[in-house]
Amino acid sequence: MSSRHPSRGRHERGRRRARAVRLPPGATARSRAARSADRRDLVLTVELYVAAARHPALRAVTQTWMARSRQALERRFDAATARGLDALIEGLTLHHALSTDPMTPAQLRHAIHRFLR
Repeated sequence: MSSRHPSRGRHERGRRRARAVRLPPGATARSRAARSADRRDLVLTVELYVAAARHPALRAVTQTWMARSRQALERRFDAATARGLDALIEGLTLHHALSTDPMTPAQLRHAIHRFLR
């Protein structure tokens, strides 16, 4: 580790760990969908969340969606990690949809990799 850059070694270890974590193709699907989906799809997704929050009967739809997402994540992660990662991805998706300065794909990947450390 260089004395000029004491944090360089820590960052390099983090990059190696991030490269070592291989996310399954579906792990960031909703984040990628948020980046590439048209505005109408994003608005409909947010409206579904709001409607489900107001009308318990609609929660079955969001519960089914979340359960499928977690099942896909559980192919690679334990149940607790899958649940947390699913919530992180949901939050990142909402932030992306509502932000006037959305995170870049690299920032999204970094957030997910940090969670998985």
